[in-house]
Amino acid sequence: MYELTEAQAAQVDKRGFVYIPGYLRESDLELLREGFRLALERDPNNDYFRIMPGEVLSKFQPMVQAISDSIRGAGITVDGVYGGGLYFANYAARPNPESKKKARGVAIGWHQDHDSYYMWQDHHNYLNVYIPIDKPDPDRSNLTVVPFDNLKARAPELCEKLLGRGAATGWTSNHGGFISDDERGGVIGRFDFDLAEIEETPSLKAGDLLLLRGDILHRTQDTLTQRVAVSFRLMNGQATISRKKLATGGFVKSRLMYNGRGAYKAIIRYFQRNRKNTVPIAEMAHYLGNIGPTPPSKVRPLTFVALLAWEKLRAFF
Repeated sequence: MYELTEAQAAQVDKRGFVYIPGYLRESDLELLREGFRLALERDPNNDYFRIMPGEVLSKFQPMVQAISDSIRGAGITVDGVYGGGLYFANYAARPNPESKKKARGVAIGWHQDHDSYYMWQDHHNYLNVYIPIDKPDPDRSNLTVVPFDNLKARAPELCEKLLGRGAATGWTSNHGGFISDDERGGVIGRFDFDLAEIEETPSLKAGDLLLLRGDILHRTQDTLTQRVAVSFRLMNGQATISRKKLATGGFVKSRLMYNGRGAYKAIIRYFQRNRKNTVPIAEMAHYLGNIGPTPPSKVRPLTFVALLAWEKLRAFF
């Protein structure tokens, strides 16, 4: 029941995404909602995203397997969820319904995801299985995307540069704009039109699937309604991540790694302790899952700055 048709898989390859209405059953949605309630209880202070409880994630393994098998014909290789399932709320969801922060919405502009690219380093063999589980208005608070075929028709060279990568931000106006390289620094490419001219916004209801490649440009449509969605991140566990590539990069990458220093310190320490220069995604994800998330506040700022500086120096030799 979770399989994609050949036509749907081809859409992911050609356009970078596919929208499938009514993908999940109501029983699936209730299970995911219960998981969100558990996640709220276990992590009450994290406002906008939470890790899905393992006992809930395991029940969606048939869905993960079906998508992985279905997408292979489109030239995308994924074999599992690494890093856990995630819940995203576009407001500060708290167990206390009287929280004043609850009404504050979060809108993110045009971008390719950053941390997932810094950590896992491949956004071609990377799928975001995005499904709203609570969403009162199908026409509000969606994800807006720039389909690859639309971008290729207007800016073919820029489209080619964006394929397979991440960590980029789009800056656009009526007169054009540019895509910044938030890994190495600088500009990936420029365009002479407003991205709004080629964007698309699927209207999603609870249970609808928006299957996205990791390299597609996307943004928050609006925060006019409160929405909770689940995201399963599928990757190729046999692909490797590079210690050198993790360390190298520009100011924006270093700043974002500093902001998420709990996870990045753990990754760097794993490379160091095991004296490895490359590690399979599955191995690193298994290690991170075993130790659990480390809040950035638990890592001393100067300790991480020194650790990253050493890794950057080592990458030059």
